[in-house]
Parts: sequence; C-alpha cells; structure tokens
Amino acid sequence: LLCRPFFQKLLPASLHNILFCFHDKLLNLDLCKSFLIVCVFLKVFYNKYYQMSFEQIFNQKSDIEVQAHARVNIVGEHTDYTGGFVMPTLLSFKTIVEIAVNKEKKYEVYSKNFKEKKTFNDFIKSKNNEWIDYVKGCLFVFYDENKNIENKHLKIFISSNIPMERGISSSSALCVAVLK
Repeated sequence: LLCRPFFQKLLPASLHNILFCFHDKLLNLDLCKSFLIVCVFLKVFYNKYYQMSFEQIFNQKSDIEVQAHARVNIVGEHTDYTGGFVMPTLLSFKTIVEIAVNKEKKYEVYSKNFKEKKTFNDFIKSKNNEWIDYVKGCLFVFYDENKNIENKHLKIFISSNIPMERGISSSSALCVAVLK
C-alpha cells in the first residue's frame, strides 16, 4: 500500500489497475516473492510501453536520425540574448529525433516521453500550449526561412532522456534536433 502513489504516477491507469487487482495475493506472499513479481511486471510494462520505436509507431524505417544534447550555463544565465558573456557546457542527456517523409498529406509526430501521437496539417499554435507547438514552431521557421525548399509532410519520432522543466534546455534540444 505504501507504493500505491508511486505506481499511480508511474503506470497508466489500466496497468495500475491490473497490478492492484493482485494486491491481496501479493500481500500473502513473502516480501522477496512479491518484489520479484512486481519487478517482472514492471519489466514487461517497460518493454511494451517505453521501448516503442519509429518502426513500431509508423510501420516503416526512418530516413534520418539526429540528436541534440542538453546544456547548462555555468556562467551567464539569461545574458546571452542581451550581448553578455556566457559559458555553457553540454550534458550527457540528449534528445533523439527520427524523421521520414510522409506520403500522406499530413505531419505525424510521436513523443516517446508523452506516449502520444499528434497529427497536424498547419503550423498554428495549439490553444493549450502543448508539446507539439515546439515542433510546429520549428517547422514553420524552417520553411519560412527556406522558401526554396519544398514543404514535405513528415513522420517524426521524438525520444529524450533530458529531464523536462529542470533548466537544462530540454526544449532547446528538441528544437535543435528538429531543425538539424
């Protein structure tokens, strides 16, 4: 019961409910056996829901894979855009973006972190400030600045191990990877 809040945050509701259907049976086992069963369950869950690939989502191979690292400013936070000095450094965390041309006339983007697929045909910002707005903004700027390049619809797969909202440029890494 102490782990229930942890699992509620970690697992989708359907898997959370499956695990806790067996809660009473797990309590009747000794601690080692219960722990082993939960670990096996989590490994199966992890492999099924977190190891998704471009091929599994889009039923084809990607044409290109690019990556961009997280960064942090050692010196000069918020001074770079005002002409001040900065000293950034790369971190080992990175965002990987895989891309293929979409023969259908739409953009399809899958985020492994959010475990959701978004489809769009225009670069208009969402009303709810969603993660897809970063991708839309990058594509808008790219095609606006490169009018001689044909606007091709794309399938985009995003995976990242950069912690979000921690001040190490997860959104910047996403934008850099998309624009690469």
